[in-house]
Amino acid sequence: MFFLPTLKLLFNNKNKTEIFILSLSNGNYYGIGKVREKEFTKVWSYLGGHPNNYKIIDDPNMQDGWNPWNEQYVSKVLSKFCSKRNIKKILTFDEYGVSGHPNHISVYKGAQ
Repeated sequence: MFFLPTLKLLFNNKNKTEIFILSLSNGNYYGIGKVREKEFTKVWSYLGGHPNNYKIIDDPNMQDGWNPWNEQYVSKVLSKFCSKRNIKKILTFDEYGVSGHPNHISVYKGAQ
């Protein structure tokens, strides 16, 4: 998880029911998406995250890999997730992503 230090800090300072996490891909680049989903769930549980406050998306339009995602599509997915939960703030990648990863950059642009 790229945001583990930030999440740990948030969990120490906030009501845990107010923290949500969304993964726009299950990390299936090497065909191990189901393994990555289990890892994600274990980390969320370890942090004390509420079981209803996380979501992992496995969408053919947003598969883990080196192709950029459609930013408008990402924006719609984020908007739907946030409006359903009354989320007002989003923490995401910066404009360069981690190591320039195109998926991360698409998430940054879609969140604008």
